[in-house]
Amino acid sequence: MNWTLNLLSYGGMVVLVLAFVMNQLNRWSTASLMYCVFNAFGAGCLLLYVIIKEEWALVPMELLWMLASIWGYFRNKRSV
Repeated sequence: MNWTLNLLSYGGMVVLVLAFVMNQLNRWSTASLMYCVFNAFGAGCLLLYVIIKEEWALVPMELLWMLASIWGYFRNKRSV
């Protein structure tokens, strides 16, 4: 179980950082599908991790991050 939790936490962090770096390099806009999907997936991984580890103070941040990314995807999809 320990390696699974490590994979979940580090994997989520890497995906979030990758989305941030790609945005900073002007490869992905904040309106792009990949940016929204990577943010939602990364935040979802970290949300599961903090729930399992009972780090309740971080649950709202990860939940809002994930929901905002999903909302951004559908908002951008509608405007295309």
